[in-house]
Amino acid sequence: MERHEIPVDDRTQAWLDAIERGDEVVLTRDGQVVAEVKAAMHGPIAAAILAARAKVPDALKVDDAAALIRAMRDEGF
Repeated sequence: MERHEIPVDDRTQAWLDAIERGDEVVLTRDGQVVAEVKAAMHGPIAAAILAARAKVPDALKVDDAAALIRAMRDEGF
């Protein structure tokens, strides 16, 4: 699966604002739902998770599980 990043401009700013508020943005083609976009994290639980993540050493902030285990091993955590 490919990842496509869409730059924020005048047309997409309203979508981004809605998503950041916690609303869902539904993309349609010919009246059929193609995608539903929602914020990755929001609310008090998300705030707690982000606060906890801020305390994690940078060496352990990775998106790949294998890289995380490797970093933990190498850093002695």
